[in-house]
Amino acid sequence: MEMQRNRQVFIKSRNIYYAAANLHKQLAPGDGDFLLKELVFICLTDFIFDKNEGDQVVQTIKLTVQENAQVFYNKLIFKYIELPKFKKRENLLVSRLDKWLFALTNMRKSREIPISLCKDDVFKKLFYITRLANLNKEQMDAYQRAEMDRMDYLRGFTVSKMEGEKIGERKTKIAVARSMKEVGISLDIIKKCTGLTARQVAKL
Repeated sequence: MEMQRNRQVFIKSRNIYYAAANLHKQLAPGDGDFLLKELVFICLTDFIFDKNEGDQVVQTIKLTVQENAQVFYNKLIFKYIELPKFKKRENLLVSRLDKWLFALTNMRKSREIPISLCKDDVFKKLFYITRLANLNKEQMDAYQRAEMDRMDYLRGFTVSKMEGEKIGERKTKIAVARSMKEVGISLDIIKKCTGLTARQVAKL
């Protein structure tokens, strides 16, 4: 799989080269049977290859016989996904592919996960990771400290539970949430780390 944000002049040639290299790796030295497994090469781009190729977002390419358009070899497949061609609004999403394309297209623009995706754990994790990746150094340091505090709290909680004690549980949560809030960590991350509700965090 290849992902590209900026236009690449020789991207198709490079894709073919990498695909051929992966096919070559399937064979051991001296292996003359050539029992190759199917190879699907996916290329995801944030630009349009050729504006004359139509508005199809996902294109599937196989080796074909030019004279009759029949597939010549069905174990080498290229999937090209051009995100700028995806224009569906959130209320028109139908398939899971629609949701993935919508998420990938809007990830940089959306500060919060879209409503249509918020009940899916996969997309929640995707947007969570994206928000973490966009933190600046100060925010990331604060998040990591808070995460260490959270892990210390969880370990302490486990020990306390084994001993029949629950000392400082709420105070620890509040302290962690307050420090995260002070450096601008998003509400979603604070809630995930501490288990506090949005109302509880807002009061800090």
